Amino acid sequence: MSISLPVLEMLNSLNQRRSKGRYTESIAKDVGKDSRTIRRWVHDVNQLASAHLPNLPFSIPGLKLTTHDGRSWVELVPMSIGVSIFQYAAAFTAVSALKSIDQSLLGASADDVLDKLEPQRDVHELVQKAFHYRPFGPKQYHDSTHLDSIVQALLYSHPIKVLYKALESEEEKEHDLEPYTLVLYRDAFYLIGRLVESGRKTLLALDRFNNVEIIKDQTFKVPKDFNADDYFEGQFGIWRTRKHPKPIRLAFNKEAVTSAKERQWPGFRNWRKGRGDTEVLSLHVPVSPELISWILSWGPSVEVLGPESLRKEVTEHIEAMLDKYRHF
Repeated sequence: MSISLPVLEMLNSLNQRRSKGRYTESIAKDVGKDSRTIRRWVHDVNQLASAHLPNLPFSIPGLKLTTHDGRSWVELVPMSIGVSIFQYAAAFTAVSALKSIDQSLLGASADDVLDKLEPQRDVHELVQKAFHYRPFGPKQYHDSTHLDSIVQALLYSHPIKVLYKALESEEEKEHDLEPYTLVLYRDAFYLIGRLVESGRKTLLALDRFNNVEIIKDQTFKVPKDFNADDYFEGQFGIWRTRKHPKPIRLAFNKEAVTSAKERQWPGFRNWRKGRGDTEVLSLHVPVSPELISWILSWGPSVEVLGPESLRKEVTEHIEAMLDKYRHF
């Protein structure tokens, strides 16, 4: 497929109308083509988005071709963030990356697209000005080649052989791994993949990789039913635990409740009126170190009401912290 400027103009015009869509003849008139060409473009865009490089860490907007009042109708498939600049930037990034990965996917029109997609302002510069990410305690990655190798394996569905040192272990272990997806969590990279030796899915921290070897003569398929959100379902944070979920009740004082209500917490059940000025948050998650750490981060603004075992565990953490300061 050759992505041309008129194709991106079509995507942009559909994005501006959001879910309303447009008749193919109307789009054809705007870009100086016929309706048959527009229908072919719809097919080509969907092919590129779903077939050529399905594991890319970004997406080209998909299109849906239907009929409306007996006439051919095109709609942009809804995206998670329906803001024009995000889709513009995604299209620009996709074209740039695809060009660098495989020139044959785009043809000679790629340079035209990159030059003309945003004729007044460079899209990358625009995105950098419009958004700012402030990291908080990011991990250090001393060997960037590990990340490069993992991204290459993800894009082309190659298994990898890794040397990995778990946090609780003193020795490195070698694993054959099928990488599924890269996760960014609290300024650190983690990899979800399938351990070939056991067949189970696992989560590994990239900063604990000591060697990564791509097995380029092999490929694998990520299961169609795999979803990273499902992998973390029911967990508070990213680290899975064998403990069963429990009903958690936390009383927030009036100074903290507004801030707490602004977030969507894992395992959320409801908010209820508590004693005095407090409001009680109910969750259904396993008790884990991440949950306890999060509770402690609220300081005196939150009280654990239940279960009793969690209240006891949080109390023990607080007493251990106090012991370090009592001699002052």
